[in-house]
Amino acid sequence: MKETALLVAIFAATITSEAQSASRMYVNTNKFEGRYVCHPIAAGGIAWSIKSKKWIGTGFQLDGSESLVLTLKAQGVKTQKNGMGEDEDAMSYKVDVLGMPAGIPISCLDEDNYIGAVDGFLGCDLILYQLRMNMDELRYMTIRDAGFINGQDATDATPSINIGTCRKVD
Repeated sequence: MKETALLVAIFAATITSEAQSASRMYVNTNKFEGRYVCHPIAAGGIAWSIKSKKWIGTGFQLDGSESLVLTLKAQGVKTQKNGMGEDEDAMSYKVDVLGMPAGIPISCLDEDNYIGAVDGFLGCDLILYQLRMNMDELRYMTIRDAGFINGQDATDATPSINIGTCRKVD
């Protein structure tokens, strides 16, 4: 009986240890630091139609000018709230983005941009845009959520979403 209890205790300790190390996978590492080149593969959103005088769903033509260059610089381990509102440690990154809008280099509005300790997702708020990226899969999306809800029916108030892939270049 004591041997069984000891084996159960060792097994539970092993599982707990592995779960803790998995949940801290990205914490004490700067593995995502570097430069990434990202190219869109599809874009869409809603647009104001002057002809029909209503909002319509639409796809957007990509001409290559929508490409991004992201530079991530590790800032250190900090505490963040996870998806369940609990505190957890994660590596914080300074994120600079070149290519949005119109080739102007900008940084994320929040100095602390965490890559989730378990899921490897980067979230970054830019002026008029949000950038979300899965660092393991190297897929991203940008969301322009300006327009429409401001009450102005105009062709320059176009909410949109771009999706694409990235590659690490250094």
